[in-house]
Amino acid sequence: MATEEQKKANQLRLAKLSLLGLAASVWDMVGDSAYAFSKGMGEHILPVLEKEMGLELTGESLVDIVTEVGRLFVDEFGFAESVEVSGDDNVITLKVMNCANRKLTDDLMATGVEHPFICPFLCVGEAILHRVGKRARGTAEKWVEGNGSIITFELI
Repeated sequence: MATEEQKKANQLRLAKLSLLGLAASVWDMVGDSAYAFSKGMGEHILPVLEKEMGLELTGESLVDIVTEVGRLFVDEFGFAESVEVSGDDNVITLKVMNCANRKLTDDLMATGVEHPFICPFLCVGEAILHRVGKRARGTAEKWVEGNGSIITFELI
């Protein structure tokens, strides 16, 4: 019989396998259109950042807001080693170094998912842009050298 620690590790493993299966199935069914799910996923994460971690979406530039999200993901979640944000009024880019989701992304890509549309950085970014009334095309690409991802939002 598994120890309590092993059970918790197995619970996390089962959750990751469920997410992997769901994301791969969605991609198999709709391909690149799976990006349509990113905003909705982000809309479940964004309230936690606002209510529990003090994220504010008003009075700041989009680059400043996204920079703060990166800081929260690093400092509060330990989800990456660092996040470098750059951009202007047209394009915002995040370089996520040593992302905790790297293994899941690799596993997704091994199943045929071409772009990690479930990336929490991408999802929250999409939700933020929607909330502040901006339209953008978000993409996430694997960043091998940084053991993470490069997320780009091209504002429309």
